[in-house]
Amino acid sequence: MKEKNKRLLIIIGVFLLFGGLALAYFVGRMLTGGEGATTTVTTASVKNSTVTVRGTLEFTYDGMLPGHTEISGVEVTATGNNELIPFDLIWEGSNTLTTNLNFTVYKSSNETTYESNCEKIKKNVSGGQMLYEECSIPNLENLGDPIATGTITNSTQSSIFTLAKDEFITSTENGTKMYYYVVLEYPNLSQSQNDDMDGEKGFDGIVKVQASDIEPDINIIATYIENKETGKYESSNTIPENYILNEQESSCTNDAIPKWNSTQNGLLVTNLNKSGTSCELYYDKVLTSKEVLEDTLKQDSKGDVPSITGPACGSCTMTDSGIYKTEDDFGDSYVYRGTVDNNWVVFGKDKTGSNYIWWRIIRINGNGTIRLIYAGTSTSPKSAPETTGNTTMIKPRTEINTTDQYRMAVRFNEQYNDNKYVGYMYGGTKGQASTGYDAAHKPETKSTVLEEIEYWYNNSTNLGDLAEQYIDVETGFCGDRGVDTASVSGYTGQGYGTQQTAYAPWTRLYNGSSWKKPQTPTLKCGKDTAAQKRDLYTGPSAKGTKSSSGTLIEGNNKLPVPVGLITSDEVVFAGGFGGASNNGYWLYTDRHYWTMSPSRYYSSSSNQYAYVFVVFDNGSLNFDYYVYDASTGLRPVINLKADTKLTTSGGGTEGSRTNPYIVET
Repeated sequence: MKEKNKRLLIIIGVFLLFGGLALAYFVGRMLTGGEGATTTVTTASVKNSTVTVRGTLEFTYDGMLPGHTEISGVEVTATGNNELIPFDLIWEGSNTLTTNLNFTVYKSSNETTYESNCEKIKKNVSGGQMLYEECSIPNLENLGDPIATGTITNSTQSSIFTLAKDEFITSTENGTKMYYYVVLEYPNLSQSQNDDMDGEKGFDGIVKVQASDIEPDINIIATYIENKETGKYESSNTIPENYILNEQESSCTNDAIPKWNSTQNGLLVTNLNKSGTSCELYYDKVLTSKEVLEDTLKQDSKGDVPSITGPACGSCTMTDSGIYKTEDDFGDSYVYRGTVDNNWVVFGKDKTGSNYIWWRIIRINGNGTIRLIYAGTSTSPKSAPETTGNTTMIKPRTEINTTDQYRMAVRFNEQYNDNKYVGYMYGGTKGQASTGYDAAHKPETKSTVLEEIEYWYNNSTNLGDLAEQYIDVETGFCGDRGVDTASVSGYTGQGYGTQQTAYAPWTRLYNGSSWKKPQTPTLKCGKDTAAQKRDLYTGPSAKGTKSSSGTLIEGNNKLPVPVGLITSDEVVFAGGFGGASNNGYWLYTDRHYWTMSPSRYYSSSSNQYAYVFVVFDNGSLNFDYYVYDASTGLRPVINLKADTKLTTSGGGTEGSRTNPYIVET
């Protein structure tokens, strides 16, 4: 069709001769009148959106001859909230030339340059001189598809002419743009056109839109729903509840884009600009986190955690990889252990909106919530980030180490000469000595790592916008600061000031001279209710959660943001082990990163240091990193609510790097 129109435009300057009489001509001189048109902006309110039209029909008739052709570019912008707008593009004005003007309208979603090349022709015919133009458009194919043709008739009165009828555009917050290119032709008629040499004649008007009542014609030619049992899509005449559109697999003709409107729980087709649009839609089963638990455990659960006497991974001495059950404060918790690749989740974006945040499941908590640890970002939910290196940790505000491997380092605390600095939060102000256990460990002042996490959460992500609906504040994060005065020789302190103190997470795993075999980690926080209310970090709005036995579990309600760190116990359950290299289990990243579990406070006549557990760069668990260390990074941890809906992108094992769980936001 484009070639046909191109040929028509090129030959519009051809003239016809009958019996030696020139029927299409200006004789002796050229047209002298006319000023041409200027760019105009018009704005209209259509439905709940604003539509702006920029441009008009330019037609410089000074020096014009029959066959003259010009091109005008018109930009239509629709601004609003994903509203489909039907409209007519019109020209309102007057053509006081005696000759009607022909027009052809082209449409494109892209802006392009354009030109009309015209050559003036003179010929002697039957003793007279015939003057006309032959015009061509070199880049006609770049103007888009021809959508309308018509005539702007001559009249002394202002009139309205429809350039494009029943158009569609979808308004967006940043404005959707559509471009119309109008080719105007002053035709070479088989009759005298000398009257148009009158300088009073002219062409003037504006382009604008008016609302149309037409509704778009959308044909859903096929609907497919996911069969979880077979892993395939099957044709369906209905969309069952708890299914959601797979936007990557679904498609529409005419460049329309199918999307899912979560607010209205319905289909939204954007960029819909033509009737006759057809769509093929694919729907995935939506799972809540509890259903993920049931679905995953049905396939992968291996029962209770076995006796832990070493690391767990596919290439280590211990080969107990998989999902295992153990108790936490709320009931049965299921931990991902060893070499696993079915615990990837995509949730949230960075502040730019262009990068997706990836996580990995540490465990499914006893109350059905899902605990996730940060794993990096990528530009697509189908393209996972690297599993090792600096990108597995969040970027600190201030660089404290210029060595590349430690460039993402953050100090756990800027102070280290008091027991209180083993805390994710601690009592009193920074630099103030503690004089009692409660004063040292009261959750009052943020640690350095908590300040960094809070800044990242508020300034580098959109998680704050998603928190109310998706992030759990009740389950909390355990920074167990229970004191053990009997298990390690020389560590008899009471956990405040500079007393040499052994903390419970350390003595569960270490006997003072070597790592215990078997290990005795726990997912229960503290030895009693008082310990939970001190060391279980929960959000200010938390009201407590009942365990499976009916006991109300309450935290300290002090977290400024619902984010914590992994614990040393969780590292052991995941497959890490003290002093044993392990590059085969899923927590290995080739980088040091903090846990929130204190190990000990060392005190001598010359040195006093607070120590916190670290996952070492070789994958081992290490208790000997003091809180001022400048080589350790951060991997934030969050809990997803139990009713969070998850889908997968399709293809491969569910929850894998190539087919992660995706939180539908």
